[in-house]
Amino acid sequence: MLQAPYGNAQEPSTRRLGTMLTKESGEAGLNFASRVAWDAYREHRKQGWGVEPVRCTTNTISSQVLTFNLFGDLARDKAWCARVLTTLLGYPVLEVHEAFLEWHPSHPSQYLGDKTLIDTLITYASPMGNEVLCVETKFTDPYVSRVLPIGQLQAHCDLVKRSTKWASVPQSRETNQLARVHLLAERYAERHGLSRSLVSPKLLLLHHELDTRADAVLAEYSSFLHSSPHHSAASGLSLSTVIRVLAETAMGVQQEAVAAALRQRYVDLHLSEKAWQEHEARSIGLRTGRSRARRSQE
Repeated sequence: MLQAPYGNAQEPSTRRLGTMLTKESGEAGLNFASRVAWDAYREHRKQGWGVEPVRCTTNTISSQVLTFNLFGDLARDKAWCARVLTTLLGYPVLEVHEAFLEWHPSHPSQYLGDKTLIDTLITYASPMGNEVLCVETKFTDPYVSRVLPIGQLQAHCDLVKRSTKWASVPQSRETNQLARVHLLAERYAERHGLSRSLVSPKLLLLHHELDTRADAVLAEYSSFLHSSPHHSAASGLSLSTVIRVLAETAMGVQQEAVAAALRQRYVDLHLSEKAWQEHEARSIGLRTGRSRARRSQE
C-alpha cells in the first residue's frame, strides 16, 4: 500500500519483512499518514527521549507510529480534535486546550517518579469543567512489557487514596501499563487544577478489532475502579471506529485525505492481500529451488 520496498528486521537480524521499511523510506517519512504527523514526530525527537526512531520510522505496525498517525493532525487542528472527541466521548467537548503526543513529565519527581509515558494526553473543556483524557494506543504491542510494583510505591498508593476513582490499588500484572498511564493522568490533573472525579481523567484504550486481549484486559482494569451509572473512567474503542469518526468529522480535502490514508493503512487490510500472496509464492518458489539444488548435490 505504501509502494515501498521491504526493509530488514531489526538488528542483529537481516531478514526482510513486509512490515518493515528500508532506512531510506523511513528517512523520507513514508511511515507517516500525513506530513503533519511526520513533522510532529520529528519535533518530538528534538525534545529528547520518549520516541524510538526505528519503531517510528521503519516499523509499519508499531503502536508508537500509530499514535502519531492518529493524533498528529488532531493535535495541530484542535477544532477537528474537539469534533472527534464529542462523538467518541458522547458529550460536548467545547474546546481542546492541549494535545500532547508521547507525553512524559519533564520533572518526574513532581509527578509519580517513574518513567511512564502517555501515548496521547488531551486537556479540554466540557460542560463538566476542564477535563483530561489519556489515550493508550495498541496495535501489535504486548500489554505486559515493563511492570512496576504499584502496590509498593508510596506516591502511587497515596494518589489512589486521594482520588475517588479507584476502589483499590491496581496490582494486576496484565493491567499494569493501563494503571500507570491512568495514574499519571490523574496526577497531571491534580497538579494543574483540572477536573478529578469518578470518570475524569478518563482512560481510553484504542485497539484493533482483531486484538483478542483488549476487552479482557480492559474489563480486568475496570474491576479496580468505582463504577458510575452513566459513564466509565476507562473504556475501549476500535481503530475502525476512531478512523470512521475522523472521516465523518473531517472538514476539507486535507482532513478527508488524512482519514482515507488511515483507513487504507489500518482498516482495509485486504488491500495488501494480493502483495502478500505474491510474496508467499516467491518464497515458496525459492524454498523449492533450494531444496532441489540440495538434493541434486547429494
